[in-house]
Amino acid sequence: MRQIVRGLMIGALALTASAGSATTVSAAEEGTPSADQQAIYKLHLTNQAEIELGRLAQQKGQSEDVRQYGQQLSSDHSASNQEVQQVAQEAGIQLSAAPKELSKDREEMQKKLDQLQQAQNDDFDREFLDAMVDSHKRTIDKLSRLQQDVQDPTVRQLIDRSLPKLQQHQDQAEQLKRQIV
Repeated sequence: MRQIVRGLMIGALALTASAGSATTVSAAEEGTPSADQQAIYKLHLTNQAEIELGRLAQQKGQSEDVRQYGQQLSSDHSASNQEVQQVAQEAGIQLSAAPKELSKDREEMQKKLDQLQQAQNDDFDREFLDAMVDSHKRTIDKLSRLQQDVQDPTVRQLIDRSLPKLQQHQDQAEQLKRQIV
C-alpha cells in the first residue's frame, strides 16, 4: 500500500512537471525562490499530501464523520490543486522546480502518512485529526506570512481564496477531535 501511495505521489509530481512551461527559469537557477514561488510550492505540496491523507481517512477512518471529512479533504484539495497548477502556469512557476527547502516538508508529510498507515482502529481517527489540525495550522501560518510579500496579484488572490478553506478544514478537524475524545 505504501509503495502504491508513493507511486501515486511521484506520478502526480511527474504530471505537474510536464504541465509547467519549458521556458520558465527554475527556482534553483534563480536562487532563493520568491514569495510567489514559495506560496505556490507550499499550496501544491500541501494539496498533494491532503489528497492522499483524505483518501487514507476514507479507507481507515473508524467513524463516519472522519471518513466524510477525508472525502471532503480529498475533494477540496483536488480542486485547489487544479487551481494552483493553473495559477503556477500563468505565473510561469514550474512546480517541478520546487526548492530543496521543501524536501523537509515532503519528508515530514511522508513520515506522517507512513505513521497513519500503521495506526490501528480508534488510534487512526485521533492521530489523523491531530495531523490535520497541525498541518492546516502550519500551512495557514506559512501562507499568511508569505502573503505580505507576494507580488503577483493572481497568486495573492489564490492565497486569499485558499486561506478560508484551510481554516475551515482546521476548524472541522478540531471539532471532530472534541467529539472523538
